[in-house]
Amino acid sequence: MNLKRTLVACIACMVLLGTVFMCGPAEAAAKDTLIYVMGTEIVSLDPPNQTDTPSMTVIRHIYDLPIHPTPDGKLAPGLFTSWEHSADGKTWTFHLRKGVKFHDGTPFNAEAVKFVLERNTSATKKVIRRSFFTPWAQTIKVIDDYTIQTSSDKPFAPILRFLTHASAAMVSPAALQKYGNQINRNAVGTGPFRFVEWLPGDRIVLERNEDFWGEKPKYKTLIFRFVKESSVRAMMLETGEADLALKISPVDIDRLRKVRDVDVLVEPANRAIGLTINTTAPLLNDVRFRRALAYAIDKDSIITHIMKGVARPSCSTIGGGTFGEVTPKCYEFNPEKAKQLLKEVGYNGEKITIWTPQGRYTMDRETAETVQAFWSQVGVNAETRVMDFASIVKGTQLPPDKVKYQVVFIGFGPVSGDGDQVLRARYASSQIPPNGANLSRYSNPEYDSYAEAQAVELDVEKRLEMMKKCQEIVMQDLPVIPLYTIDAVVGVRKNVKGVEMLPIEMALVREAYLEK
Repeated sequence: MNLKRTLVACIACMVLLGTVFMCGPAEAAAKDTLIYVMGTEIVSLDPPNQTDTPSMTVIRHIYDLPIHPTPDGKLAPGLFTSWEHSADGKTWTFHLRKGVKFHDGTPFNAEAVKFVLERNTSATKKVIRRSFFTPWAQTIKVIDDYTIQTSSDKPFAPILRFLTHASAAMVSPAALQKYGNQINRNAVGTGPFRFVEWLPGDRIVLERNEDFWGEKPKYKTLIFRFVKESSVRAMMLETGEADLALKISPVDIDRLRKVRDVDVLVEPANRAIGLTINTTAPLLNDVRFRRALAYAIDKDSIITHIMKGVARPSCSTIGGGTFGEVTPKCYEFNPEKAKQLLKEVGYNGEKITIWTPQGRYTMDRETAETVQAFWSQVGVNAETRVMDFASIVKGTQLPPDKVKYQVVFIGFGPVSGDGDQVLRARYASSQIPPNGANLSRYSNPEYDSYAEAQAVELDVEKRLEMMKKCQEIVMQDLPVIPLYTIDAVVGVRKNVKGVEMLPIEMALVREAYLEK
């Protein structure tokens, strides 16, 4: 009987992984190849035209940033080695790293930076992350080959933090001219790895950049695999088919910690998980209905029973640990209050659909289904629709006359480490798609005034007060129902050293190596 079970298990492994290997402990991946397993496919390799952390993670290995964020939240020189600003904060001068070339041989210099910034601020090209650059790069001036200056009519408080964001990665001007929008599939940066191929639904392959300006990677090939099922990611890690796996399910943590060759890393992250609501949709355009949905959810139960403790309560749209984050008044679990509000709005059983990914966030589908169950208990006719994450992103970016979504299970993690990235980019009316990433399509002039004012306020205390007001208004109007802030749970083989865990829910292997 034991032999039979063993054979069945081995056959199941081969079917699930699409890889034939011997039963029993598998050998780790070849020492010159690192296999990095994600829970979802990336959306884009074009830095200013992506909004998801999986895309940013791959981008961070192909491209370099002007300024690099450190695990302890500090700023380190990247392609920009130093900088200074005018007394009024409106003009910034950046000094560039010398001796750097893009993967296609194009030199990195001030003209290249100017080309990239002009694209990122263009009113005609309209990259998704345009709002990250227009506040501070209204004028771009080349001072000399390795010095560039930007200026604007107002200061921009989080400018340095925004230069640590993946959208600010430097792209080869020659490649942009050659590929245009197809740069998405033909990434050319200055980073430690070169792009080789993207096999949709399966993997992205990168190879070591032998001409990298910094310390060269210690292994030759980096492969990002896309595997939705958390149980399969855990199995791949166990057998050695993967060297690193993201989004380890809470139910697998204790078991994997008992595996001799595996480590499980659990680190606080700044990603706030919640339910983004299309405030222009029927019923959902009534704040009373949105509040009813909030009162119907037992968040503590979700954290305890679904997330198994690898999440922290959150009532803010900004994840814990982000600059500007506060804790506004929460909506407590109150089913009777939910029923009362549903009666007030005249709810008559109309269907509410939750779009949810599977594998993008830890226990995403399971949490969305639990929310559906809570809503059903107060009489809301709810359903979940599992979709690949790229389709969710595309569906939420459509023009108003083509929008079909109602509620989306999604997380926001300010990769810049500054709350402005959420407050303006996610809720300012100027950022309603297709102009930006205000997926709630939320519009409130009072909110807009605070969101825009905090971005140009250089007095830290005054700015924090404005950011607090923004979060309070959002909780009153509920374009999003915050659920929790997650912890990053990453599994690694014990022979993998040098993994860089950033508090922005990102694990980098730029400087990692594989012990024999």
